[in-house]
Amino acid sequence: MPTSNSELIKILLVLGPFVGMNPDLLAKKLNEISVKMDDHWKLFAITSHPISQVSSSCTLEFHIVRLLGSPKSLASRVFYLLGCIRRGVGLVKKEDIQVITQHDGHLEYGIVAYVISKLTHRKCLIRINEDTLIPFIFFLKDSQNFLFRSKTILWIIAFGYRSLERSFLKRVDWIITHGPMDYQEIKKINNRITFVPLWVDTKKFRRLDEEYVQRSKKELAISKDMRILLFVGRLHPEKGVVTLLRALKTLKDKRLTLLLVYSFSEYKREYQNLAEQLGISDQVRFIGYIPNDDMPKYYNLADLYILPSLREEWSNTIMEAMACRTPVIASDTGSNPYLVMEKKTGFLVHPNDSNGLAQQIRFVLDHPDASKCVTEAAACEITQYDKNTIGDAYKTVVISLAKSQKEAKSMMTQV
Repeated sequence: MPTSNSELIKILLVLGPFVGMNPDLLAKKLNEISVKMDDHWKLFAITSHPISQVSSSCTLEFHIVRLLGSPKSLASRVFYLLGCIRRGVGLVKKEDIQVITQHDGHLEYGIVAYVISKLTHRKCLIRINEDTLIPFIFFLKDSQNFLFRSKTILWIIAFGYRSLERSFLKRVDWIITHGPMDYQEIKKINNRITFVPLWVDTKKFRRLDEEYVQRSKKELAISKDMRILLFVGRLHPEKGVVTLLRALKTLKDKRLTLLLVYSFSEYKREYQNLAEQLGISDQVRFIGYIPNDDMPKYYNLADLYILPSLREEWSNTIMEAMACRTPVIASDTGSNPYLVMEKKTGFLVHPNDSNGLAQQIRFVLDHPDASKCVTEAAACEITQYDKNTIGDAYKTVVISLAKSQKEAKSMMTQV
């Protein structure tokens, strides 16, 4: 039975502008948060674009803060952040929201959530899923401002960024991190933190029958003797796409085809040019965006999934590939080794090592029996990250914060 309005747990969620431009990505991120929430919960989401027909187990309400230009523009991003603060403060006061949080960009959008919480005397929950310094530095380099061509200037900015991040994380009410390494580091400065890994839907992501896989290959005009390498993620330098393209060149095997599936394509033209320069453009397919519901097909038709990131926390795509029993090669960085245990649940390579990556690709493709043992172990390992267990862990944190907010409000009323 639904509860009365006063018993609702209300959450304000601040989303970045890119998320609002992709309804499927938005639905996926909302589902990560609300998977175990019901009609006792109401989620207010601030985003940049109008959204239609996004289903959720809890009540959803979207509020739009328009971008004044390209989301790549620094000025546009600043105005968006200020707009989120203004809209968020109004919503919290009007709807009596208890908890303020964000998804992605724990410093950029986390500070927005923190400012809103301080202006309205509510609880702030910060989610951390990546090292946001790396994309921030790339963002500055791409701005074409001559100041950011200096390594000294970038080092000073990085130092200031880390100092601000540390000071910020000391002050927030609670932190949820999806990466065990981040958990260990942040706990040294703030013990109000919980490690909650991302979850994978093993009913959706599973091994499909071979007849379906062969039909899928035929639909994509992939011949039976072709070996498929798959990458899923943003086309961005931090994801190690250059390393992957160079590894493909090193292998000198025309039977290999690389499929690049991506939601954001900031560097597509650059990588297309690189593939042409390397002489492998006929072996690289820029597939583009694929809805999450269709992704099991791509994992199943791939002979190998590769994620050569420079830095990675808890990876959805690694879990999805493992659940589909597709061999995984990932860079030995961040939280990857917690999921990809060398020659037990997958294979690891050093970041930026195209030769090492090429050797590992060749080993996996040339040893199918060993790879099968690894993929079976990986599929078994991944079952512990089911949505019910992870969803309950997230709910527990939010309920605790909402309860403490209610108690604090009651004490202020008595005073």
